[in-house]
Amino acid sequence: AHWYGPATAAPLEHQSLGRDQTGTDTDAAADWDAAAGPDAQLPSPGWANTPSIPITFSAGWNLFSSPVGSHQTVADLLATGGGTRGSVHAAMFVWEQKRYRVLTETSALIPLAGCWAFVCGEAPVQCLLHGPPPTTDPVVIDPGWNLLGPSTDGPVPVAEFLADTVWAWEDGRYRQIHTRNARDGNELRCTQAYWFYSNSDQQQQLQFVGE
Repeated sequence: AHWYGPATAAPLEHQSLGRDQTGTDTDAAADWDAAAGPDAQLPSPGWANTPSIPITFSAGWNLFSSPVGSHQTVADLLATGGGTRGSVHAAMFVWEQKRYRVLTETSALIPLAGCWAFVCGEAPVQCLLHGPPPTTDPVVIDPGWNLLGPSTDGPVPVAEFLADTVWAWEDGRYRQIHTRNARDGNELRCTQAYWFYSNSDQQQQLQFVGE
């Protein structure tokens, strides 16, 4: 399933995620119900002797990325939250080819790809990302907007084809990071995801510093 929404010249607002997953409507009808929690018992992760990276989901929308290379599914991730996993909606959204794709419980998380998750309750939910680090090869950057995160903490990469501003999602709002201004606190954080804009009309490769 794909989400089709109106084109925008800025990072997509989180409100857009509430639209009908399969339709092209832009009104409030048939919108996805973010309060409908997942049901049934989810399987345990089942990964033994692999590194675990903690991640905390706060109330409302969260923008994150998986810095590990395993095929951990949405259900696997939520199962690590124990008794609080029902607070995180089982449908997540990943940005691919200039549109959102819905990740269901059986969908595998894509290493380094930015993903939206919604917490219905007020309490934060702590989960674990399992698996080995992904490849340190350069990532592919498409023309226009790209949503991804690094596998380790490090400075914002600088490239001629990238816009000077990267967008981070913090405390329920976007924050601009000017890539050429160190005073902005422009270090990228592992498990977070960021909007990058490529001015190139062709695919490019981007190497995160420190990987």
